[in-house]
Amino acid sequence: MSSLLIVDDNVSVRNALVRVLAPRGFELSQAALGSEALELVESRVPDLVLCDLVLPDLDGFELCRRLRQKGHLRSVPVLILATRDDAEIRERVRLHGAQGLIAKPISADAVLDAVLQGLAGSTLAGQAPAQRLAGRPLWQDAHITSLSRALREVQLEPGTVFVLVNAFDGERLAERLGPAAGIRLARRRVEELMQLASSLDVAVRSGGGERLTLEADDATLLVDSLPSGDALSFCVDSTVPVGKARLYQRQLRLGLEWFEGLAAQALPNSLRS
Repeated sequence: MSSLLIVDDNVSVRNALVRVLAPRGFELSQAALGSEALELVESRVPDLVLCDLVLPDLDGFELCRRLRQKGHLRSVPVLILATRDDAEIRERVRLHGAQGLIAKPISADAVLDAVLQGLAGSTLAGQAPAQRLAGRPLWQDAHITSLSRALREVQLEPGTVFVLVNAFDGERLAERLGPAAGIRLARRRVEELMQLASSLDVAVRSGGGERLTLEADDATLLVDSLPSGDALSFCVDSTVPVGKARLYQRQLRLGLEWFEGLAAQALPNSLRS
């Protein structure tokens, strides 16, 4: 799971970011000062830093500059939090090597979109197209905003247990556990359902049909084939009507189909057969 460092001297802002990010499974650490943040990153390198522009000891740009001076920290993406959001400040963000800007007061959607894109950008940097797509969770490679948003929105719907995308060769491209996985269903039961999803998608991909639906007392499991031969599995608990679950699934499928069209162009045939 990705680790994030939050740097802001305002405890209310830090708490607001924690409320947005912690339920999504990110590992979070916090600092109130830039100097404190520099000490923390030396002990453990985060996957991404969210830093306030104005800090008591140094500003976010200076923190970004110091990170870029250290070889092992140079590639860590930094998102600047600022009350200003105009062309001038965004140009300064770019010139100082920060990944992006999040305007205050923060919104949950803006924070999540910026974090997902920041993490995707760090994994994509300097890689050839085939390297970007092979063997990586699909949502990390989804620098296409519509797809990353579709994955997040579907996974966070109340009652969603998990979303899985399995490649034709059996490789798991995406695995997103939802809040329901730890609330309404026991972890052991979730693992049983995930194993069942993997066995059902084999049936779908081998010609058993375009869609399979399995309804149990506590959950509904839907497995859908994709044009590439991959399979999308979507599981919701019994509180979600099957029709609504299929609506969520269609939303995600549309994003995946569009993305797979690009992936097919980037990947050599040997990786898709």
